[in-house]
Parts: sequence; structure tokens; C-alpha cells
Amino acid sequence: MSDGAIFAKKPELPLAQHKFAALNGTPEQRKEAMQKLVEGIKLDKMAAFYNRLVAEGVLKEDKALTAELETASTAELAALDKKVEEAKEEHGDLEQNESCIHRAVFLAQIGEDDEAHEAYEEILQRPTTTLNQKLDIV
Repeated sequence: MSDGAIFAKKPELPLAQHKFAALNGTPEQRKEAMQKLVEGIKLDKMAAFYNRLVAEGVLKEDKALTAELETASTAELAALDKKVEEAKEEHGDLEQNESCIHRAVFLAQIGEDDEAHEAYEEILQRPTTTLNQKLDIV
């Protein structure tokens, strides 16, 4: 997979538009926007983003959905962590960087902004990160 494909749809900008509509639209627009927000959140396992929307009062808390999202995002992170470890043990620097980039992209996708930023910074500081990887991250 090329680096460009990794970053192709992150972050999901339509979700920001749905959030805006949920806060500022007509009653019909709000209902539709909230439904689309939840669909997008489920699709990308966005537990942290969902929790932020609940805290901001955009969405009502659904404990079952929260548990489902946290379980899904935790499982995905565990799989990505395993790939990072495998890359460190069995592959070269390029593959290690790509595995770490995939993990950082997922953190950004689910709304873990601070963790994603730290992961990107770590990758940028590595001497083995290619120019293309650095450009894609920035």
C-alpha cells in the first residue's frame, strides 16, 4: 500500500459537517445529521470522538454503543501494535515506519488526537523515515 492511500480519507470531514448540522440545522437536519454521525462513528470505531461529542452535548450517551466502540477500537489497536512489533522483529526500517504510520492514522481516525500527534512526532523524528512519509504525515 502506498503512503498516499494510508492518508486518503483521514480525518473524515463529512463527520464535521454532520456535527455542524446536528448543532445548527433544522429539526429534520439535526435528526439526519445525528444518525449519520453515529453511522460514521460506528464504521470507523471512533470511541474517543464519540465520547467527545457526548461531552459536548451533540449526542446522547449510549452505554452499549460506548462499550461496542471501545471494544472495537481496543481490538484494532492491539492488532496494529502486534504488526508494529512484528515489523520490528522481522522487517526493515521502512516496514517498521509504515506499521507505525498505520497505527498513528488509526489513532487520528478514532479521535485520539494527542496520542496520534505523539505517534506522528515520533515517526518524524526517526532518521529512517523517508521524505515521502514525512510529507504525507505533515
